[in-house]
Amino acid sequence: MTRPDSKWQSHPSPVHSGEMKQWAEVLRELRSLLTRDPRTKPDLKAWTSDANSLTRRIRSFPAVISNLVDEVAWHYLADADIRVKDSEYAEMQRAEIEKWLHQSEQRLAGG
Repeated sequence: MTRPDSKWQSHPSPVHSGEMKQWAEVLRELRSLLTRDPRTKPDLKAWTSDANSLTRRIRSFPAVISNLVDEVAWHYLADADIRVKDSEYAEMQRAEIEKWLHQSEQRLAGG
C-alpha cells in the first residue's frame, strides 16, 4: 500500500486558491463521511450514495486535486460494505483514513 503522504511528495500542492478550496472541500467531505461511517447494513445506502457522489466530484476536479487523493482514500470510499461485515478490517481502514486525513489537513493548513 502507498504511504499516506506519498502523493504530497510526488505531486505539487495545489497552487491556485480555487484548487486549494476544492482540496479543502474533499478533505471536509471525507472527514464527514468518516464521522458517520456505516456500522450496519441499514446505514450503508445513504453513506454509499454520499461516497459515490464525492467520488464523482473528485474525478471531475483538475488532476492537481484528484491526484492528491491517495489509494487509502479511494479504498475507504469503495469498501463500506466490507467494513460493515468485517470489524477488524473496518478498524484498520478507519485508522488508515484517519491518519491520512490528519496528515493532509495539516499540510493544507501549512503545518
